Amino acid sequence: MLVVVVLAGVEIDAGADQERGRDKEAPRPGRAEEQRRRVLQALFQDVRRAFWRAASAQRLNSDVRDTIRDAQKALEASRKGETLRAPIDALRYQKALLDALRDLEFVQQQLAVSKTELAALINLPPGTVYSLAAPRNLKIESPRMPVRQMEEVALVRNPDVREASYQVRISVNETRKMLARNLPGVVVLGGDVHSNYVADLKADFDDARSAVVASEFCGTSITSLGLAQSRIDAARPFNPHIRFGRSDQRGYMSFVLDAKQLRARLQSVDRPADPASGITTVASFVVDAARPGAHRGGPPGEARASLPAHAVVARLRT
Repeated sequence: MLVVVVLAGVEIDAGADQERGRDKEAPRPGRAEEQRRRVLQALFQDVRRAFWRAASAQRLNSDVRDTIRDAQKALEASRKGETLRAPIDALRYQKALLDALRDLEFVQQQLAVSKTELAALINLPPGTVYSLAAPRNLKIESPRMPVRQMEEVALVRNPDVREASYQVRISVNETRKMLARNLPGVVVLGGDVHSNYVADLKADFDDARSAVVASEFCGTSITSLGLAQSRIDAARPFNPHIRFGRSDQRGYMSFVLDAKQLRARLQSVDRPADPASGITTVASFVVDAARPGAHRGGPPGEARASLPAHAVVARLRT
């Protein structure tokens, strides 16, 4: 079965694949690489955080221990001297000391496990005694690029965003493959670029070995001018899926369609400014229902039709 999809007002950039072709990274390996980067980024952040906690513990542990001892002595002295001050004042003072002791003991517990966490992250055997060479006068340099540029770079290189982009490409490719399996005879008709194109539509344009899933025919204009043919010729080597591309010919396409095959003829007006101009078949293509992709269906027409251009327009309107 042949399925024809008509796209009105579709703009085709013959040079788009030239830029896209520079990135040959397949979506699945790319997604795996971004997942690896995300894991490494999380690991680096965990190690950096654990390092500074452990460095703080190494430097502050003795100070926290001395402060706890002083607070305990002050609490004991306050309880012994309760008779020398008003009871309510003594209780308030003791409550403040107890709150401070609770906070200090919580900090002490956090500091006690910080070096253990760091040892686990850097694969040290349990119980290993080590010390950190933390800088005493750490100088933080100012950023070397504007904040706005830093935000843009961070967004572009964000592994979560890049992985999501690869996942979208994978989903699109899987959809195209499904369509290719279930509807091998899809034909897409486009226009509005004032040029003739016949192209294979691939499941993945970034992969030269990717399967062809459909055929595309894009018709030119009868009178309006298109791009310079030199630009089309320059883009063709970067777009091997384009079977035919001419912007210097004015005319139309004619199709004969049945259940098994579509036959297309690209008709060119010899002299666009002459109402009595003849018509030349510049190329013919065939699409089979059971095989995606267009292939040449006959020699470029040497035969010339004497049909005047105004008759062609009348035929197109009917």
